[in-house]
Amino acid sequence: MKRMKRNFIKIIAAAGLTVLLSTYVALACVRSRAAASPSDRFTVVIDAGHGGIDGGVSGISTGVKESELNLDIARKLKEKFDKSDTKTVMTRKTDAGLYGIYSKGFKRRDMLKRKQITLNAKADVFVSIHLNYYSSPSRRGSQVFYKIDSEQSKTLADIVQSELNEAEEYERDYTALAGDYYVLNEANCTAILCECGFLSNPEDEKLLLSEEYRDKIAERIFNGIEKYRFSLVDK
Repeated sequence: MKRMKRNFIKIIAAAGLTVLLSTYVALACVRSRAAASPSDRFTVVIDAGHGGIDGGVSGISTGVKESELNLDIARKLKEKFDKSDTKTVMTRKTDAGLYGIYSKGFKRRDMLKRKQITLNAKADVFVSIHLNYYSSPSRRGSQVFYKIDSEQSKTLADIVQSELNEAEEYERDYTALAGDYYVLNEANCTAILCECGFLSNPEDEKLLLSEEYRDKIAERIFNGIEKYRFSLVDK
């Protein structure tokens, strides 16, 4: 009887040890996965220009608001990054602006909020999505601007511009230009602004109203940023 009791105690002890070992291994696996997924992944801040009371420019034929199309392109761009191992942060996720309650100085508050989001994200790349407007309706195509006095920004802009120039819908190729824009100047990282077409041009406007075309634009910007990212790894 005593021997049976001792054997029973040994079995209970062994079972307890097994549970402890299983728990330890599980915790070790969790820590290992956490270590393999650091929070300092390559991070891209995607900025959909305008929003809320500030609709940006309007389509010459339909009056479509720039802010709406900017947001859709930005969302499509995020979806593409979500399928890679790149972390993304959106400055604007809805149709609303970032200025809070509409009152005097709303534009400045909106810009400051975009700046703060970018700084907090500790971004590697900042990309702002916009649409263009020009006095001559014949002007069309996509133009990329980069942060002044930033060689990395120029490099990224050149790569993205090259991708956008490959669009079969356009005959003219643009060259990336330095852009004196607040969101670029205040970004603490490589920064570009993409003017994805001219809403003052009927052909561009028609293209931009197409979801398929907006997806193409997002794809080309995504490809450009990914090429830039992997060029850093190769160095």
